[in-house]
Amino acid sequence: GPINLQYNYELNDRGVVGLLQVLSRPHCKLQEVRVQATGATDTGIGEVIDLIVSNPRSNVTLFSVGSDVGITDVSAKKVTGLVARNQLQHLVLENSCEVGDEGMLSVAEALKDNTTLTKLHCSSLEKFTAEGKAAFLDKLESYGSGLSELVISTQDGAMQARIKAFVEANRIRKGETTREELDREAYIEAMAQDLATDFLVDYHR
Repeated sequence: GPINLQYNYELNDRGVVGLLQVLSRPHCKLQEVRVQATGATDTGIGEVIDLIVSNPRSNVTLFSVGSDVGITDVSAKKVTGLVARNQLQHLVLENSCEVGDEGMLSVAEALKDNTTLTKLHCSSLEKFTAEGKAAFLDKLESYGSGLSELVISTQDGAMQARIKAFVEANRIRKGETTREELDREAYIEAMAQDLATDFLVDYHR
């Protein structure tokens, strides 16, 4: 089951780690751990990850962290320990925390031998630069990563297209969809946008 500590800013490291001691128990069945916006720092996040990694029976498939200024590249590098376990399916590192290029490139490196992660969200990271994002995607493309969902904030049209092509190629290769289905979805989306635009134009006349 899930545990959601999000938006409890008063918890801080001590509260987060205290509440998540259950992760070290042999029969813990928690699969989703969300610790965004809890006032935690690298220290607390590191201890939580240690609790998960040190439990051989841990079955955490979703880990979500962010929205805390005390979260930096140190936490991102620590997350690579979760990725290396080949159990995590969905990783969220986003929303105004201090994770930047160094931390995200460490995550990309950890994905080289990962076979389970299918969703990676790393949006709204102000210190994740355009150069870092390009290098990050270079690594993922070279590994043939199995991500079916990749969310990266960028206003660069070429990078947006590159991310979309990367994800679509992965989904096709994994048998999740076909090129025909994707083309049909794109056509329907374009038609919906055209209808919405026409409606707004008519509305404001």
